[in-house]
Amino acid sequence: RALLTEAAEIDATARSTIRETYVSRTLSEAATHLLNANAARTDLRYDLAIADLGKAVALYAEIEGEAIDRETEFSYMQALSDLGDLQLVAGNTQAALDAFGRRSGYAQAKVEADPTDVDWVRELVWSLNSVGNVLQQQGFQREAEAAFASALEFSDWQAGQMPDDPDLIRDGQVARNKVGEIRFAKNDFPGALQAHREALAMAEALLASNPGNVTYRRDIAFTQERVGDVLVQMGDQAGASAAFAVSLEVTEALAAEFPADETIRRDLSVSYERIGDMLIANRDYDGGLESYGKALAIREELAALDPDNKLRQRDLSVTFERIGDINALRGDYDSALLGHQAAVAIREKLATLDPTNMLWQRDLSVGLERLGDTYFGLNDLVSALAVQERSRGLRDAIVALDPENLPRQRDLGVAMEKIGDIRSAMGDQAGAVQMHEQALALRRSLAAADPTVSQYRRDITLSLSRLATIHIANGEYGLAEAMLAEAVSLRAEMVGATPDAVFALRDLSIAQNEHAMTLRALGYKVEALTVSQQSLQTVDRLLQLAPDVAVHVHDRLVTLNGLGDAQVALGDNAAAVETFTQMVTAGSQLLDIDAYHAPWAADLAVALARRAEAQTATGDLAGALKSQQDSLALRNWLVQDDPNDLARYRNLANSHERVSRLFSDLGDMQSALEHQEASVSILRDLSAADPADTSYRIALVLALDLKAALLQDSRPTNQEALAILEEMSANGTLPPDYVEWITILRRSLGLPTEF
Repeated sequence: RALLTEAAEIDATARSTIRETYVSRTLSEAATHLLNANAARTDLRYDLAIADLGKAVALYAEIEGEAIDRETEFSYMQALSDLGDLQLVAGNTQAALDAFGRRSGYAQAKVEADPTDVDWVRELVWSLNSVGNVLQQQGFQREAEAAFASALEFSDWQAGQMPDDPDLIRDGQVARNKVGEIRFAKNDFPGALQAHREALAMAEALLASNPGNVTYRRDIAFTQERVGDVLVQMGDQAGASAAFAVSLEVTEALAAEFPADETIRRDLSVSYERIGDMLIANRDYDGGLESYGKALAIREELAALDPDNKLRQRDLSVTFERIGDINALRGDYDSALLGHQAAVAIREKLATLDPTNMLWQRDLSVGLERLGDTYFGLNDLVSALAVQERSRGLRDAIVALDPENLPRQRDLGVAMEKIGDIRSAMGDQAGAVQMHEQALALRRSLAAADPTVSQYRRDITLSLSRLATIHIANGEYGLAEAMLAEAVSLRAEMVGATPDAVFALRDLSIAQNEHAMTLRALGYKVEALTVSQQSLQTVDRLLQLAPDVAVHVHDRLVTLNGLGDAQVALGDNAAAVETFTQMVTAGSQLLDIDAYHAPWAADLAVALARRAEAQTATGDLAGALKSQQDSLALRNWLVQDDPNDLARYRNLANSHERVSRLFSDLGDMQSALEHQEASVSILRDLSAADPADTSYRIALVLALDLKAALLQDSRPTNQEALAILEEMSANGTLPPDYVEWITILRRSLGLPTEF
């Protein structure tokens, strides 16, 4: 027995030695693969780096049950982290999730074994954030939110044990930003803002304790960016601009200190992108395009340095999309088409590479949506419908993956709305109504599912407005009025919930204006006046909160126009003169902001003409003449600004005619004739420039008739008008209402009326 016991001890010792050797050799092999992976990553050979990291991770997994030391365990965690990060770069979210999931599972077990181990709790926090990031990309918002919430809970618990530890404070700051991002994705903008502002306070405290720390400075820039993103969605353009400006200032300083740091350069491109967004919101399209150009230059350089980095390819697609958007706003749809086609081409490749990445699938759907908008702007309705249907198909699939993801259902509603708009433009009113009603039903269900998200209620109002527009076009004013009344009610509720939200106030004023217009069409004059007055109160509140925003001044101009209409309809022309005078003041304020902004100049010309009409009705012909002459001067400038715009010529002809009428009423027949002849001359040119547009020829006939009334010998003028009408009659383009004019003119000229 003694000999057998000794033999067993020898075997046990040998086995232990062999096991120790096996573990040692395994770790050595894993270390070699890690070195190879680092070398491959340096050479941007992600395929080789992923292969080596995969082998290293597999080797670590073989000895998970062994008594390996702490340093080795954290090397294992780093390998899993690196593998997950590289899988994301290579465009494989599922493989990344597998790596991050293994990492969080291992860390979870270590924390359960010893909850007081600070390093393992931190490891768990980081791994949960990584898991949440991938789940969010894959479209699993609820699961991502749970991961981020767990990370925040562990982080806060740990910070409570060691409240002065800067690393733990930063962990909490990062976790709060993650929570803010998921709330943002769920359209919970107040909740997102709260989380990001808490993170910002922590980041600022850390930076104050160590002002030179690069990580803390980047954290400030990043968090300010997130705050700005939320404020944009909440309609606080000024607050968003301020946040983005801070982010840009910090990032530009970092880029100047570390010009070769590619991560910081990427940060800088994001800052330029956000600044561009704000410039566009303020209608500074040239400035916005310049800022986007800076972002594009950086991203093209970074993509060229690392062609296989799919994340950089995605960044590039975002910038192409932004440039497409701004060119569309500038009216340059051909350039917009190039930008959106470039963005879609990249996104097609990414979506094909990783079908499980719902972020990339959604990116593609958004790119197709923008492409469809551009085709719509180019009046290529067939192409627009085709790509919008593709976008809708992608969104249907995303919703099917996670039916409880309300923001993705909202995306689907937007796609339906776009298709409805295109069908309406194609003349398929029944198809348009069907699509908008489907969008409305979906949006009502979203608002019922989560009443706390005001965006869902706002979307309902957009569908109601679209349907009302179609009903108005069909002469169904009663149906339209009911829908617009509901839209006003919903938007008033949203303003009541957030009285100082400029975005909500502006929405309300727009809905009130649409409602007032429909009430006027129905003959509800008093009700229309009341709603117009309420709209003016809304706009004035808007201007109190944001007085320097040009679009709000323009909103007041539009609202005053509607209010003046309501006053005229009730016969209160004196009040209308005062209202249109305020409208003129608003137009002048806009030109003080930008004296060469043609649309604003056109609006001021309209305001002056409207005031002149009301002044005429009150008997103030001299005042009316001055207003019409000022309007005429503006329209002269507009024609010189763009001689190829026929609509501007048409408006100029109208102004000459109105000035002519006033001179005639004042007894200055020579001046009246001069202006009426100017109107006739312009309309002759327009008729020649666009013979297919019969409205120009009819307008010319009417202008000739007015000119004839000012002449002692009207025969040549009437002959010209008759020739136009008879030619139109012969080729079948004469409107029925003008057939009788031929008989009247022939009789005045002594010609046979039977022909």
